[in-house]
Amino acid sequence: MSQFNQADASSSDLQEELMASILNFASNRKVRSLSQFETKGIEIYQRNLMASASRALAISYPTIEKLVGSELLQSLSNQFLLEFPKTNHDWAHWGREFSAWLSTHPIADDLPYLVDCALLDWVIHRNFSVDLLSAEHQSLQLLQSEPLDNLRLVLNPTLTVIHSKYPIVDIYLAHQQSSNHPDQIEPDLTIAAEKISNGEGDTALIVKHDWHSMVFSFKPEWRHWLNLDERSGNQSEYSISELIESSPKSAISFQQWLPLSIEKNIFLKIQKIN
Repeated sequence: MSQFNQADASSSDLQEELMASILNFASNRKVRSLSQFETKGIEIYQRNLMASASRALAISYPTIEKLVGSELLQSLSNQFLLEFPKTNHDWAHWGREFSAWLSTHPIADDLPYLVDCALLDWVIHRNFSVDLLSAEHQSLQLLQSEPLDNLRLVLNPTLTVIHSKYPIVDIYLAHQQSSNHPDQIEPDLTIAAEKISNGEGDTALIVKHDWHSMVFSFKPEWRHWLNLDERSGNQSEYSISELIESSPKSAISFQQWLPLSIEKNIFLKIQKIN
């Protein structure tokens, strides 16, 4: 399909030229060495590349596709592909920067919640490929045999917390409900729209459970027991005893939190510190 002249440039140089032509959608422009490639061939590559990119984003960002429609997503995909070309053979790994990219796009001026909705979609998509860890319930026996100042609560490493100024959990769940009910043509975004109008945000908790992700709203009384370093997002190293002693009045008790964390798949294990 491509033809190259060794007298003019090396094969690797011409491969780069071909890919630049495809990724910059330059088959109808004057670029260096472009005459060495078949214009029709490049156009075919372009169409295939754009179609594959659009399908990949639709799979990774299903909520965004439903919010903006497939036609607009195709346009966004084409623009995004120019700045973030595919470098991995698997399309499933492409698109990680889409949320941050949306924050710089004019569409965010009209639909600012798209940015955090996209971030939520990507976390869920990413969880498909991470290891599934089961809670180590036998570790709960340490609560009876060890002092609490020598134990720490370890959370599920797939747990992700997203703070948003918008009701992203309501938006996500509305579209999930719509997908699960074919007879429901449009998602019911009444609650989400009301919250946006009132300036109500949301904090989403996402955790892998079985082979899918659970998404639910963060409750303020959980904050203390999530035991997260707000600066890094990583789990802090406080002992259970320290957490209990420093528990504010607004937090639920440890006795309430532990079964709840197990139910929500937030709990991974109880671990000895030393």
